[in-house]
Amino acid sequence: MGKTWIGELNRKPSERIDVLRTTLSNAGFDVQIADDIVAIIWSKFVLNCAVNPICAITGFRTGEIGTHSAACEFQRRILDEVLEVVDARGISLVGQDPRATVEGLTDRLFNRPSMLQHMDAGLPTEIDALNGAVVKGRSIARCQHTI
Repeated sequence: MGKTWIGELNRKPSERIDVLRTTLSNAGFDVQIADDIVAIIWSKFVLNCAVNPICAITGFRTGEIGTHSAACEFQRRILDEVLEVVDARGISLVGQDPRATVEGLTDRLFNRPSMLQHMDAGLPTEIDALNGAVVKGRSIARCQHTI
C-alpha cells in the first residue's frame, strides 16, 4: 500500500487532521500530512486523466503506454488539455514538471488502472469525473480569459 496524504483544503494545520493521521496510522496506513493537499489532489488528477483512459481504451497496463508511439501522442494531447485547465485556474502542482512525472510513471509502473479494471468487469468508469471535468473546465477557463 502506498502513502496516504491528508490535509485541510485551507492549508492550515488542524486538530482533526492530527486525529485522522493517528487513526489511520494505527490502522496500518503510511500517512503524511500535506502542507498543500490541493496541489496533491490536482497532481493525482493530472496523472489519472493522462493514464486511465488510455489504458481503458487500449487494454495496456500503465507501463505499456511508453512503448507505443500513438499512445504517447494521445497522452501528450491529454496532458495539453489538462494542463491548460490547471494553468488557467492558477493551480499549483507537486513537482516542477508534471509531464516528466507522468511519463516517468508510465515508463516504469505496470499496474492496471481502475478504469481498465472497470472496463474489464463491465462496470461504469470514472471517465466523466476525470476527463469530462477537463472538457467542462476548458470552456470555463476560456471564458475567464476572454473578458
